[in-house]
Amino acid sequence: MKRSGKTGWFTWLVTIAFIAFGIAFCVSDKSPPVAGNTAKDEKSAQRDAELAEARKQRQGQERIRAQLRDEGSAEFRNAKGYCGEVNAKNAYGASAGFVRYVAPNDHMSLIEGQAPQDIFDETWNAACK
Repeated sequence: MKRSGKTGWFTWLVTIAFIAFGIAFCVSDKSPPVAGNTAKDEKSAQRDAELAEARKQRQGQERIRAQLRDEGSAEFRNAKGYCGEVNAKNAYGASAGFVRYVAPNDHMSLIEGQAPQDIFDETWNAACK
């Protein structure tokens, strides 16, 4: 009878150890890398970076459009993040030609020629280079 009592203890101990190991394994977020996942992760990261860049460009262009006399006439080129070049109609209805812009946030958006050149250059160098 004593022998079956010891076996019961041992069985319970092993069972608890297996349960603890199973819980730890299930809760763990660390799964072994699977071949092929790195390519998907790289593509996903690249897509996320492209979307973030497009979002920055759109936000910068919207901020600049809000400053123009004729928002609909705005043409953008060489956009990179919150920076680029814009061409729009002036007060006489003629295209003014492409000039640089920088619009890093909602409180600051500058168009070259409409802000003091030293301030524009300082902001451009900080945000666009």
